[in-house]
Amino acid sequence: QEQKIKALVDSQNWKSIVIKPSIGCDGEEVAFFHSFHCDAIEHVGTIVNSSDTNADSRSDFLNKVAMIQPFVSSIQTQGEVSMIYIDGIFSHAVRKYTSEGEYLVQERFGGGFESIEASAEMLLVGQQTISSIDSLFEKQPGGLSSLLYA
Repeated sequence: QEQKIKALVDSQNWKSIVIKPSIGCDGEEVAFFHSFHCDAIEHVGTIVNSSDTNADSRSDFLNKVAMIQPFVSSIQTQGEVSMIYIDGIFSHAVRKYTSEGEYLVQERFGGGFESIEASAEMLLVGQQTISSIDSLFEKQPGGLSSLLYA
């Protein structure tokens, strides 16, 4: 498994990576690595094998899965934008930003957020994304409205 992951990271030519739970919040268990090495492998194991002793029975069905993605350095300089849609309709946009030298945008790591005006390009990409998700979920009970977060 390790070799497959390393091969993927290498094949994508990712110089730095972020490893985090596929389902999570507030930067919990998120870690930055300059490459996929022993510490990164250990972190994947920590996520997959961790259990939340405070979790209620609703979380019992969730399999812990680690997500590996390239580190996007513009998050440190430009932040990241969240486009908020309710029932498939755009509501508002928020720019989340890091503190100096940090890579996480959450307030507990010194980050913050501000309301922004979505550009025409942002709205276009957002609508394309919603349409793609809608087509994937059209046969699911509740369709797009069954999603809480995407």
